[in-house]
Formats: sequence, C-alpha cells, structure tokens
Amino acid sequence: MTYSDERGTFIWRYVGGRRIKIYTGQSLPDAMRESGKFPSGKTSDAEKQRKIDSVNIDFDRDNTLPGLNKEDLEELGVEDKPVLLKKSIIDKNLKHHPEVKIEDYNKILGQSLYDPDLIVPGHDDKPYYNFVARVGEDKNTVVLLQVKNTNSGNMEIVNLHWSYDRQRGSIKAKGDKIKKQGK
Repeated sequence: MTYSDERGTFIWRYVGGRRIKIYTGQSLPDAMRESGKFPSGKTSDAEKQRKIDSVNIDFDRDNTLPGLNKEDLEELGVEDKPVLLKKSIIDKNLKHHPEVKIEDYNKILGQSLYDPDLIVPGHDDKPYYNFVARVGEDKNTVVLLQVKNTNSGNMEIVNLHWSYDRQRGSIKAKGDKIKKQGK
C-alpha cells in the first residue's frame, strides 16, 4: 500500500526490525540513512584498529566482541549489536578446522569482522553473511556471522577459517547468486 505526504508517495517497510518510509525513486540505503534509525557515516581507520586490537579470545568461555562497523551495518540493514563467539562454536571450530591455530583466532576475527573487503550472503534462507578479508597474496580470513534471529539477541559467529583465492572466488560467486535471487 502506498501513502502520501508533503514530500511525495512512499511505502512503509521493515528493515532490521525498524519501520521506515521509502519514497518513490529512493534507494534503500538513502531511506535508511534519512530515517535516523541506523548508524550513518564511515567508521574511522582508528576505530577499526581499536576494534581489531580489542579481539582477545578466551577459549574457556563465551566471548563478546564489539559491534560491526557503521558502513557494514548500513549495507546489511541491521542494527548495531555486540558480536558473540560461543564456547561451543570455538570447540566445534577447533575440531572441524584444525588448520586454524589458536594463535590465529584473534587475527581472523579482527580482520574479517572489522576490516573486510568482501561481505556476501552465506546461505539462501538464513541471515548469515561471510565476512572476508585478504591478508596475503593468496590468503584470506573468513568469518560466517549470523546477523539476525539469534537466541542471544547478539550477532553470532557460526564459523571461522582461512581460505585461499580459489575458495574466496567460490564464496563470492555463491553470495552473488543469492543476492541475484533476491534473498
């Protein structure tokens, strides 16, 4: 259903659990920014580095990390929440990804979550996104993050690992396919 006001016609839509007006011809990011209900602007390099440096995983308990960068929240259309890495996920990841050494966890999480160069959907029907950061000539960090509908009310890390460029290409292709399908 469309509505009108002094500015023109619009529709109401829920984005990240928040109701916003989207005017005819207006892009979703512009509508989100204009609503004032989502963080706007870019995260400074100093703030990104502060977040990266704050990652210090304790392997004996659940870990709460800072929320994502403003521009990433805006791109995903979600509100700012802390990022949770559960002990059960740490244990699962240690078992299924033995190539990821304990000393690499802080780097993988910090780089992927707070300085990604690629964010793509991770699954067709779930609110999961792959955060990927290049850290070498043929080496990337990957974190799969559930951004909505978590029991904890936080964003939750589902998986983390290293990838090489070939794997990165297939992550990107799968994410692009999901985006194209409109999921």
